[in-house]
Amino acid sequence: MNRTSWLSSIPTHWTVRRAAHVIDMDVGGTPSTSRSEYFDGDIPWLTIADMTSESITRCEKYLSRAGVEAGRIPWSRKGDLLYSFKLSIGKIAFTKIDLVTNEAIASIHSSSRIDLRYAYWMLPLAYEAAASRNIYGAPILNQQQLRAARIPMPPLSEQQQIADYLDHETAEIDAFITDQSRFIDLIEERTSVLIETIITGKQPGTTLRKESGSAWVGDIPNHWEMERISWLFSNVGSGTTPASDDVDAFNGTIPWVTSSELRETGVSITKKLVSDEAVRKYSALRVHPAGSLMIAMYGATIGRLGWLEVPATVNQAICVFSDYRKGPSRYPFFALLAARRHLLTLASGGGQPNINQDKIRSLRIPIPPEHEQTDIVRSLDKSLRDATQLVREAKILIDLARERRAALITAAVTGQIDVTARNKPAAEQIEDDIAQGLHREHA
Repeated sequence: MNRTSWLSSIPTHWTVRRAAHVIDMDVGGTPSTSRSEYFDGDIPWLTIADMTSESITRCEKYLSRAGVEAGRIPWSRKGDLLYSFKLSIGKIAFTKIDLVTNEAIASIHSSSRIDLRYAYWMLPLAYEAAASRNIYGAPILNQQQLRAARIPMPPLSEQQQIADYLDHETAEIDAFITDQSRFIDLIEERTSVLIETIITGKQPGTTLRKESGSAWVGDIPNHWEMERISWLFSNVGSGTTPASDDVDAFNGTIPWVTSSELRETGVSITKKLVSDEAVRKYSALRVHPAGSLMIAMYGATIGRLGWLEVPATVNQAICVFSDYRKGPSRYPFFALLAARRHLLTLASGGGQPNINQDKIRSLRIPIPPEHEQTDIVRSLDKSLRDATQLVREAKILIDLARERRAALITAAVTGQIDVTARNKPAAEQIEDDIAQGLHREHA
């Protein structure tokens, strides 16, 4: 947001005031953590972790009355507006209960000068404009900046009309976004079920069957076999990360894939490139050929799959399968997609679960004759392309809706639209935009 121009044009009968002149605000606190008697009492104590919705009904942590008094922590009463301005900046919610907060949260109390529902929509924009920025461009806020923020002040009756309008219009847009998100989930679930059904030979028409000996597969067609996945490839292994002081390791031309870069649609571009010298220096840093399959073994991306469109190296979080020997190289990719849920059940470890290489290597997958693998790959490739396109389009619509939502809020709280007019609902307008092909601008 342009910090100097967001209030450059407001209706002539509105005013612009400093927040301190119109807002009754307190900031919470934390009592001495060395005094155990200050904690685990009966007074709800809100932290940013509790701000997961627009309504606060409970807190994970509690203070004693002695802790509240010792910390001189002001109360937030039912109906107050809460805003986080440290660490996770910009969370905003109404409290439905009396509580106290920590020092990262400001409480804005009800007053006769400002409608808190209007403040709910307006203040995040005002505070964003008032924030300074760190070297990475992230916003920084303190109490002085909160109080010095410039805010648009329409008459109280208009504040209430703006709040009513935005409550309704954003609810329409949010419902549209929810529908698109559910559609994405449905497409992904149906695609997953289709892949598992075909890879395990459960499609209609196959009558003669036998036990596979693998619980995740069940029975398979009589003429199929079960093979351990490590026996089907010439090479199975993982990669590594060059030493942090090896300044020349990432000064090269060979792609180096991290688990966050894995894509089912294929990986051809990476953030980092390693040098030929690094490949010679680090034995685990081998170059895998195009068509190799990859699976993340641990971390936030555990179980994520991908395949290489170009020769590349990988880091230590990725298990790579190269040179499939039983048919088209895309077949085991779909087999791993089908087995992913089973593999995730084998993950072990506490804070960072992992699927170790031994468990992945010992996975057994169904192997049809080569001509059937070719037919399966052709069919599933088409299904995956179709599903990917549908998901991509739905995500474009979600992005468009979010942009429209943000623009609508800014326009309403700066008086750029007449909230009393009988305009077409925002969600319907988004659908009109889509019909006119405006979403192509975001493709």
